[in-house]
Amino acid sequence: MERRYHDFRRLVLQARQAYVRELEPEQLARCILAASRELVLLAGQIPLQMLQRENREAFLARLKAPELREPVKLLARSHDLAGQAQWLHNAQEKAFWLRQAYHLLWTLDCFLVELASACRNGTARLPVTADPAVQVDTAGLH
Repeated sequence: MERRYHDFRRLVLQARQAYVRELEPEQLARCILAASRELVLLAGQIPLQMLQRENREAFLARLKAPELREPVKLLARSHDLAGQAQWLHNAQEKAFWLRQAYHLLWTLDCFLVELASACRNGTARLPVTADPAVQVDTAGLH
C-alpha cells in the first residue's frame, strides 16, 4: 500500500511537471490516466490499513457519505477528459481539455493527502471534500 501511494504521488508530480512545462499533450494525458488508475487501485487501502482497528467500521460507514460522491465524480471526469482529449485533432482544444483534467486530478490529490493525514491521526473524520465550486464545462467534448 505504501508503495502504491508513493507511485500515485510520483505520477501526480510527473503530471504537474508536464503541465507546468507545457510538454506534449500526449505525455500529460498519459500521466493523468496513469495517476487516476493508480488512485483507483489505492482507494480503499489507505483507510483500512492506516486507521486503528476500532475506527475502521466508522470509517467504512462514512465511505457511503454524500461528501465522497464529488471526489469520485472528479476522478472519473479527470480520467474521461484525459482519455477523450487524446483523440482530438485541434492542439488548442486538446491542451484545454487536458488542463481541465489536470486540475481535477490535482484537486483529488489534495483531497487524498488530507484523507491520508486524517487516517494517520487515527480519526474516522473525513476531511473537507474537493471544492464544489470546481466546475468543468464538458459540453464541448464529445
